[in-house]
This record gives sequence, structure tokens and C-alpha cells, in this order.
Amino acid sequence: MQSEVKANPVYSMNTDVKEKAVIFDIDNTLLNPEQRFRDAIRAGLIDKKGKAIVKGLMSKGKAYQKRNDFLYSDKSMKKDTVIYGAKELVKELSNKGYVIIYLTNRPATVNQKTIKQLESKGFPLSMSPTGDILVKSRGGGNYTAAKYKKNVMIDLLGRYDIEMIFDDEETVLEAAREVGIPGIYPSVASYSNPVKKNPENNPPNNSTDPNLDLDYDAEPDPVTGEQPTVMDTAGQRIFAKKGEKEEEESTQTTLFEFNPGSLPNPSPKPKRQKSKKTGKVRKERAKKYRDRLMESDKMRAEFPDRSQRYAVTLDLIEKHYGKAARNRIAPPIKANPADEKKLKKAKKLYEHMNGQPVDKIEKIKVDVGDVWYKVGEGGCWSIGYVSGKDGNAKNQRFNHIFNEETNDGNLPALYATMPDKGKPMLIIMGGTWKIKTDDSGVAWIYD
Repeated sequence: MQSEVKANPVYSMNTDVKEKAVIFDIDNTLLNPEQRFRDAIRAGLIDKKGKAIVKGLMSKGKAYQKRNDFLYSDKSMKKDTVIYGAKELVKELSNKGYVIIYLTNRPATVNQKTIKQLESKGFPLSMSPTGDILVKSRGGGNYTAAKYKKNVMIDLLGRYDIEMIFDDEETVLEAAREVGIPGIYPSVASYSNPVKKNPENNPPNNSTDPNLDLDYDAEPDPVTGEQPTVMDTAGQRIFAKKGEKEEEESTQTTLFEFNPGSLPNPSPKPKRQKSKKTGKVRKERAKKYRDRLMESDKMRAEFPDRSQRYAVTLDLIEKHYGKAARNRIAPPIKANPADEKKLKKAKKLYEHMNGQPVDKIEKIKVDVGDVWYKVGEGGCWSIGYVSGKDGNAKNQRFNHIFNEETNDGNLPALYATMPDKGKPMLIIMGGTWKIKTDDSGVAWIYD
């Protein structure tokens, strides 16, 4: 859905009546670009300050070109996330009659891509009297972002009554004070924040990793090297009647049994059939009963996940045919620990993902509850986690946006369960995500 571009009425440059306007920076003010900069670091195209890395005989200009080709590709720019409250505030001010001006230090060569990105994220666009969309990008020149933006502000003040500016750079805000803009805001949150968020767990506007000092507005990356190799996940899902069992596990890679939920009520009963040979009436065979339930509309509606449906069907077979029949159809799964090869693989994957070896193996009981319920109907779009994988720090924070590559809407589902005896759990299941390692051997969540 395209945003409506509001046109400003034509007026004289010398008129005393000027339209009120507000200026917004983009990166780290309206949009969080951290993910694409992280990707560029992994690709070896920029350092931790966001500067292009010159390799071998490559010229500095070529290095910056490769940097910008990667950072401002359509695929990378889709990964920018809207900062909480940003879109709502811009729309609110636009509806109040403010001309919306976006002033960014991104290179002018990507101005059209920037306009397209703002439009796709749902931000309103304004048009100047000459028909230009009011998105101002840097045209070049060896001067700071503050000096560049100050020059643009001076020019705009001849045409608009600029009442506010939002920018995360203090030097830019100081320049705005010098030219007389009254409303100075370092973030959207400093003005207002109408969006409801989880208490005490709100993602900040800036990078959460203390080891990164990215300059998102640095002067103006196909990924180099081998493609990451697919790694198997370290866990295994085990289906059984009860959700409580002793398991062997590494410190943060839990192997657990899965309780699919309550049995359907009323429970589907086996059909009774008359034998053509003996004339006796008997229950349908357990395997036929299983196959019928697995494909029944009622079971599909109540248990859309096939693995859930199968586990429930086994419980029903035990109820109507006995435990021996269930064991014939699905022989009991041997209790963990898994064999040494699987445990060794789990340890290796843990070290890939966390940047440090497993320091101990624990045997615990995990109760995953009788009933899971969905948290939200739209799926789980992102997660965050703390790890030391990107260096020596143990408090590095990473975020991952699901379905960012395939982009087909196949997000994993988020479930909550409150076991009577166990601890509350959040469970992410499904989706197109996978674990891959980069060319340095570090594992990441992809897609």
C-alpha cells in the first residue's frame, strides 16, 4: 500500500506566511538499521564503526562503493525496523498540517531507494511546491553531517516555519539551535511515545551491543567469501504422553518431551465393523483408526500441526486399544541421554552459537504443560538473545528478525504454557528459520 504524498500549495519565497514543518533524521531516529550493519560487518565490508574496509590493492572509493552497494540494497534495507512510536508520531504531525521533511546523511545516490523504503514502512511523504518529495540526502563534500544538515536547514528556513527537529546526533541538534529551530528532540521517545510496549523490556533506539560503535551516517556489500553451511539444530523433539522426563542436556540446549495438549472432547471412538468371514462385530484395526484420525477434519481443525495430531492419536489408541497397541504402532522412545555422537554434536553447535565451550552437562526434568496457547495471532517476528559469540564480551546482545530473507510470511508461532508443577515457558515453533555458520565458523540464526 503506497503512502499518500501530500503536495504543498505554491507560495512566494518572500511571503510572510510560511507552512509549519518538522524535520526528521532517518537512521537511528525513525528506523533502526542495526541488522544490515551487522550483516556488513560479518561480510567483512565495514569495521565496527561502520567505515568501509579496504582490502589488498582495492581503492578506498571501490571499498566504499562495495559497502554502499550492500548496505543500501533492497534486501538489506528491508531489514530496518521502525522504532517504537516513530510512524505514529510522524503521521500525527502530518495530520495536524505539518510539512514532513526527512533530512538524512545517506548518500544522494540512494535517495530514491530511501523514498521507497519510507513509503513501504508506512511513513507519510510531503511534496515541495516544485514537485519534489521532501527527502533530503547528502550530495557529497568533505564536511561533517552537522555542517551538511545545517546548510540544508538554513535553506529550508527560507521556505518553511520549522518548529521541530528530531535527530540522534547531538552535533546536528546543536546546529539546529544555532539556526533558531525551537523544538529540539534527540529521539521520538523524548517527544511522546503513544505505542504500548512490554514494561521494562522496551528495545532501545540505539544499538544494544556495547562493542559496536556504528556510525550509521558514515560517508558513502554482495557478501564475499564462501556461502554459510547449514548446521543441524542441537535439540531434538520427543513426543510422548507426559511432558515430564529426565533428559541429558547441555547448559542452554534443552532436549525435552512434548505434551501436545488435552485429548479432544468428546474423544473420537473407533468404528465397529462386521467381519465378512466370521460375522462378528469388532472394532476397526488400530492402524486404520490412526490413519482415519490423522486425516479427519475435526482433528485437523483442533490440532493443525501434524506432530501434535500424531501424539494425540497415539493417546487415543492407548485409551481405546490399550498400551500394547500403542507400542506396536509407535514403539516407546528410548530415554535420553542420546548417544555420544549426538551429544558431541550438541556441544559443538553450542560453542558455535555462543562463542564458548559448554562448561557442564546437567540432567533435569522438564514439564512442558498440558496445554499450549498462542501468544498473538500474527506469529513471532523477532527474538533477542545475549551471547559472547562476536568477541570476548559475555553481554553482547543480538536480535534476529524471522522470515527476513524468504519473506513469504512463514513466521514461527509463539506459544506459552503454564505447567502445574514446572516453570512457565515460551515456545517458538515452526517458520522457515535455520542455523548457519559464517566463513569464520560462528553460527547465526538465518531467515
